[in-house]
Amino acid sequence: MGLHHLISANNEYNEKEIKRIVINYNSITNTLRQMLILLVYYGEGQYDSLIRRIIDKLANVKNTNGIEAYVNIQYYPCLISFYSLIISCLECNNITLIQEAIQMQKDIGINAYLDTNNLLVNVSSNISRISDCFNIFSPNDKNYKYPFSEYIYLMLQPELDDLLFLGEEYEQLFLKSEMFISIMNAFIRYKADYDERVWGTLGRFNYKTRTINRDIRNMDIYTIIEQIGILNELGENKEKFINAYNNFLSHSYF
Repeated sequence: MGLHHLISANNEYNEKEIKRIVINYNSITNTLRQMLILLVYYGEGQYDSLIRRIIDKLANVKNTNGIEAYVNIQYYPCLISFYSLIISCLECNNITLIQEAIQMQKDIGINAYLDTNNLLVNVSSNISRISDCFNIFSPNDKNYKYPFSEYIYLMLQPELDDLLFLGEEYEQLFLKSEMFISIMNAFIRYKADYDERVWGTLGRFNYKTRTINRDIRNMDIYTIIEQIGILNELGENKEKFINAYNNFLSHSYF
């Protein structure tokens, strides 16, 4: 049944249908994600253009009108592939591919009210708007603060662990990837108007880092951000952005 058959006039969505769609996406993209992970990790940069093409194709959707949950869930395969890509890149230190991937541009039809074609930012923003849909996967009817994050953390772990033998390292790589996506969202928004208030996507990292000094300059991911040099585009506003994002971090986990 296509998505156009699920759109109704009352702007409600069926939880069982959302669950079915997500499980179906997981199944039909599983082999593709495994291939992507292996190409990133063992390809030594030879297949980076193919990897970017895979990500780009996964962002193609059929419908951009209708109930938000059914429209935005179409970007789920692309976003989880971004997670797999970034985690794999961090593990094999392929900084070049991360830099290329986060700057991918594509008009996906829905840009979550952002004036940008940055693929990672738009896809992650669209999914963040329907994060509560993933509470259907929560055990014992537990309502997670960040249900999408909790779900894909558990969903991606076995396949990444089986292919890359990450073990206990997986959690830290996941948190770094999630924070990286959040910072990219905040960066694009800040660059649009240089507002002293910033917002980034939320996830497990928001409460997992609550006990440490909430300054991204003291976190491992900041070394990667500096290597990529993305924040240098802000010039003299770089420090203002960092302070604004730190302020966002200090409040966003409640």
